[in-house]
Amino acid sequence: MLASGLARAAKARLHRTSAVKVPSFALALLVCLAPSVRAQSSDRPFTVTITPSYVSEYMYRGTQLAGSSLQPAIEADAGQAVFGVWSNLPLASTGSVRATEVDPYASYSIPLGKEFSLAPGFEAYTYSQPSPAEGNYRARYEPNLSLTYSAHGIRVTPTAYYDLTLQELTLELTVTTALPLAAIGTELDLTGTAGNYTATHALDTSGPNEKAWGSYWLLGGSIPYQLVKNVKAAIGYAYTDGFDAHTQLGSLLRVVNPRAVGRSVLSASVTLSF
Repeated sequence: MLASGLARAAKARLHRTSAVKVPSFALALLVCLAPSVRAQSSDRPFTVTITPSYVSEYMYRGTQLAGSSLQPAIEADAGQAVFGVWSNLPLASTGSVRATEVDPYASYSIPLGKEFSLAPGFEAYTYSQPSPAEGNYRARYEPNLSLTYSAHGIRVTPTAYYDLTLQELTLELTVTTALPLAAIGTELDLTGTAGNYTATHALDTSGPNEKAWGSYWLLGGSIPYQLVKNVKAAIGYAYTDGFDAHTQLGSLLRVVNPRAVGRSVLSASVTLSF
């Protein structure tokens, strides 16, 4: 997820965002449950935000990659250009290897009138301890292109991602909105995401290619709270599910991806803006 914020969710990036992992992006994408790493409003032409986050599960496009994790992120916002690094430090592993993930990313937003914007972006996924026995890559590279429509307090963002390493096309739709919580001086940020992916080179092996495909969705919400001028905390909850997810090695029969599951994800984060 989730690029960040709920958008990087399951990574998120709905974030990353993500992006969002956003990123999600991301989107994180609002797909991961942390407050948005980008400052929501600022009179400064250049801002930097640091967001240490905790999530109870690391879910990425409906696939469980780790258990409870720390997800620190840093992002620089220079007007229409955004640069950042999102990371996942697993506290609990779901496999034999507990790999740290560090993902640098960038995007550039191009206004298309009052309500639309187009944003080309790029993200690299890097892993400290890939498992050769499982055919895991040390690094993957994924350009993306998103179109955002914003009106009446609702943001709709279809995004296309293409992983150059996995030769994987992902199509994703994210909808976000915010409901005021005037009684406690904050808001409830809501995110919904649905996507589908198809990869033709899912394993790093010299043998037959492994294909992988599947679909996923996420619904979540988070409540941010301004602690002091440049410090914001947030708690969040999301449910995400991977379904119709299979892999197929060469001409063998397809098998169900056992990590494509439905999970609840709790999150807590603090954002510092400079």
